[in-house]
Amino acid sequence: MLIDPENLRAPDPVLAVIAGSGAGPIRLAEGQYEIGHFSFDMLLSARGGNLAGGDLWSDHPEFPWGYGEGKPDCYGVCDSPVQFMDDHGAWLNETDRKFCISFTPIHKAEQGPDGGWRWHKWGAYVGRGTPTYEYLYDEPDFETVYCFHIYERTD
Repeated sequence: MLIDPENLRAPDPVLAVIAGSGAGPIRLAEGQYEIGHFSFDMLLSARGGNLAGGDLWSDHPEFPWGYGEGKPDCYGVCDSPVQFMDDHGAWLNETDRKFCISFTPIHKAEQGPDGGWRWHKWGAYVGRGTPTYEYLYDEPDFETVYCFHIYERTD
């Protein structure tokens, strides 16, 4: 089931500026948050990141399906939070295990022609489109994609 973390840490103001996201996480629905960076673990962790030894969340939960079977791993890329939940959220909501998900938008308009965001660096794509280029900047059929990360409560 998707749950809201009980005590999200406030973002460190200096790190928020460095990450380009002065705002805190945006709650989209129960257990679903949009963030402007890739470090949701820093908001979940009692120690401010890296979710190790004694924290209540794991950033690498295991799932009953194999990697690459068209199902999400603990992190990857989707078209939107709504698409992710429509296509892959049923099991997360039906299990007794407790999860939350962060979604980070990646906008093609913010990418440059040299370098930039690449598909293969962020986990499996579990959306409905068909990526055809290495870089988001070159994709004709994508304007925004979301990197997601699934966390499991371990207590």
